Amino acid sequence: MTVIFPHPDDEQVEPFLAPFGRMMFGYGRAMIALREVAEAVLGSEEKAVDFMRGVKSSNMVEKFRDLCAQTFEDGQLNELLKHIETLSSLYQRRNIIVHGEWWFNVFEDDALSVRDWDRKAGEPIHDETITPETLDQLAIEFDDVSQDIDVFSYRPKVQAGRG
Repeated sequence: MTVIFPHPDDEQVEPFLAPFGRMMFGYGRAMIALREVAEAVLGSEEKAVDFMRGVKSSNMVEKFRDLCAQTFEDGQLNELLKHIETLSSLYQRRNIIVHGEWWFNVFEDDALSVRDWDRKAGEPIHDETITPETLDQLAIEFDDVSQDIDVFSYRPKVQAGRG
């Protein structure tokens, strides 16, 4: 049980609310950009939504490599996968921030700390200080990678001999 987690109405939390919301919007936009790529390849929103149910930060690159290999030219596929690797890293960081323990560290000028645990080893796997600015930066990075991925939902090409 986390007894040090701040109350949502705590005045110390207030500066983090808008940046946290922007980060979540950025994450949502990025995941929609990915779904749009899946829809362009699979041909229907229903198939894309079903495909996305199996996509996690840990398997995102492989799932899209398998999905897109027959549709995109090698250079396009590699470029797309590079952006998806970036998104996967951002997604993992977002998960830690969203699902980790938050507290204001009295030993570090009441800075907001976020920690996540390795459930198997029973020890911290991530411990960092978060500021409203770091959340805003993460939102910007999600938005940037979303724009990079968006392009691929409009330009898939079946390679000669592969379609």
